[in-house]
This record gives sequence, C-alpha cells and structure tokens, in this order.
Amino acid sequence: QMDDGRDVEQAIEVLLDSPSGQLMARFGAHIRRRWSWLLGAALVGFTTGFAISTDLILWLTETSGLVPPSVEIVVLSPLEVILIRLRIATLLALFSCGLLLLVDLTMYVRRDPQIRDLIAETDIRIRAPPFKVILTVIIAIGLGALGATYARYVLIPFVLEYFMMDTLRVELTPTWRLADLGSFVIGLIAGSMLAWQVPIVTYIALRTGAVERAELLAHRRHAWFISAVLGAMLSPPDPISMGMVALPMVILFEIGLLVDRLVPDSR
Repeated sequence: QMDDGRDVEQAIEVLLDSPSGQLMARFGAHIRRRWSWLLGAALVGFTTGFAISTDLILWLTETSGLVPPSVEIVVLSPLEVILIRLRIATLLALFSCGLLLLVDLTMYVRRDPQIRDLIAETDIRIRAPPFKVILTVIIAIGLGALGATYARYVLIPFVLEYFMMDTLRVELTPTWRLADLGSFVIGLIAGSMLAWQVPIVTYIALRTGAVERAELLAHRRHAWFISAVLGAMLSPPDPISMGMVALPMVILFEIGLLVDRLVPDSR
C-alpha cells in the first residue's frame, strides 16, 4: 500500500511538472485573481434573473400557451414561488459568470506568450485568430437560442400534451404544482440549450487535436450512447423527454463531424 501511495504521488508530481499541468496551474491562478470579476458577473446575473423571474412565471402560467386550458395550476406552499425564482436567478448567474470566464480566458491566452508556449508544448493545437473565437462564441449563442426554441415550440408542448392526455385517459382531473411545472420547463429549456452545443464541442475537439477523427469515428456508437446518457441527465426523468433531448444530440454530433470534414483545416 505504501508503494501504491508513492506511485500516486509520483504520478501527480509528473502531471504537475508537465506542460499540461503547468497550463492548468496558470489557468487556476488566473481564475483566482479574477474571482471578484466573476463574483460581480454572477451577482449581476442573479439580481437580473430574480427581478425578471416573476414575469417569467406569469408568462409560463398565463400567456405562454404551454399549459392546456383543462389543467389547474396549484401552489401548495409560498416557498414554491420563491424557489422557482431563485432557480431562474441562479441559472442566469451561472450563465453570466461562465460567459465572462470564457471571454477572459480567451484574452488571457492571446496576450500571454508563456501560456501560448505551454500550449505549443502540449498535443493541443490552437491556431484560431480572435475573429474565429468571436465567431465560435456567436455560433454557440445561436445554437443555444435554437435549442431553447426547439424546447419551447416542439419539446415542451409535446411532452405536456402527452402527460395531460395520459391523465385524462384514466378520467382524472389534471392538476399540476407550480414548482413541478417550473422545474420541468426550466430543466428542458436549459438541457436543450446545452445539448445543442454538441456540434461546437465536436468541432473544437477535432480541430484542437483533443481527439482524432479516426478514433472518434471508430467509437461512434459509444458517442451515441454518451448522447443518450447526457440526454437523460439534462432532461426530466421520463423516457419521452430523455429521447427528445438525446435524439437531437446524436444528429447534432453527426453534423459536427460533417462540418469538420467540409471546412478546410488551416493549420
């Protein structure tokens, strides 16, 4: 056991001394220096999300058209509304913090020659000029908007209608809790927005050398299985939602492979 412990310690030391380990250490130190900026972005996102959450709840229950007319929305506890508002605010805070972190790390890599030297020593290939980075961020935001649109107009109406009809078949009056409905809708929209980033992730992984195309093609079925697992993690725990989130991920994964093959590599 002592020998195994020494082997683990030696493996950790080798990892920390490697270019990849030094790179991660520098990124970690830079993020710690930026904690006040990240906290400020999170607070702005949280405050904004909490302020607009009441309007979003009213939109969901009254004007969105997602709730069938025969369904009654009930609130069993005053805390339900507060918890939904906090969840909306937290999601917007995480989004604001993540977006600032992405932009800041991109600028850090561009202006620090030591970081670029460490990246050059690893197997990761980054040759993207700033306009390509900006274009990638814009495409990612666009894909997220498409994912939210898919959830709003296809996924959520279909699933809610299915649940309502399933209830009516057994001659029960459909009554939904506001907390359950809010969590369900927020989870599907957020999950779809993340799931629709698959083409970007696939393309970047191939172009940076994080994974080789031949290796990815050889394990395509594993990628499909991972998509199904992620679909289950990003959606509410029912098979219809899981399938309707996982299937677009598989299609988008194939689109990412197709884009990588069609777009010339400028390395």
